[in-house]
Amino acid sequence: MLQTILERLQNCKSFRVYSYGDLEEGGRAGEYLYPSDAVSIILSIVAEAGLPVKSFFVDFNCQGSLDGKRLQMQLYKQPTFIAAWANLEELLLDHYLSCGFPSATLEWARDLVLHAPCLKRLSLHFHNCREAPSFICSLLSSPVPFQGLQELKLACGHFTMDTFLNLLLRSRLTLRRLSFWFMFIESGTWKRFLTELRVFQHLEEIIVEFPSEYRDGIIRLEVPTLEANPIVPGSNGREFKLRFKKWKWARRVMSASFKGRADMDKALEILAADVQDIG
Repeated sequence: MLQTILERLQNCKSFRVYSYGDLEEGGRAGEYLYPSDAVSIILSIVAEAGLPVKSFFVDFNCQGSLDGKRLQMQLYKQPTFIAAWANLEELLLDHYLSCGFPSATLEWARDLVLHAPCLKRLSLHFHNCREAPSFICSLLSSPVPFQGLQELKLACGHFTMDTFLNLLLRSRLTLRRLSFWFMFIESGTWKRFLTELRVFQHLEEIIVEFPSEYRDGIIRLEVPTLEANPIVPGSNGREFKLRFKKWKWARRVMSASFKGRADMDKALEILAADVQDIG
């Protein structure tokens, strides 16, 4: 039924698969239609009909995972799928990468990024997946990922700073918006990372929420002095937007964002200077 309907949607350029319940995808084949089945059916139609999809969202709202056995892994290596998927401009993957069959779902997610040379907006929610650094490293195997990327949002994961910077630098002439939510850096520091971002000539917005580092354990960070003076000097009143969180019985500034290309370099300098361990 779903496949018949989708085959008639020749002009459909955007697909979103939602799942807001923690579903166990262990039923017998054909017994139920699970979110993984919906994803698989939609992408098989993309391949068969050659649909030039512009955006594709898998939004499980931090509450579900994909079943690698239901994803038809060989489909995403077929020339017909690769040709259709090359039109993609926006991709959001918010599902548990590390549940069930992590190697299969990680390979699936990697292929979706690798086969999207026109990608402009990418959002990845790692859900504390231990394989996040290797996933990021695997994208370096191809020159395609992040070329021309304009917006990137990463959530609930960790990365090796130098490896991620090498990947991110591919978009230094196009990146406009960069967002991190509960991300922690290993083999590096947020101070240095934020300083390195000054080479991005068109960056207009930076969002850093609940950052941390790994140094013999996870170290939480804050930006304590911005509350007293959130205005960026010489910016005609532009200021950081701050979020507060109660941590160790005290209110902490653990999130900061800034928007404005003309003053971005100064804002990144201030943010890098202010970030420090929570005492």
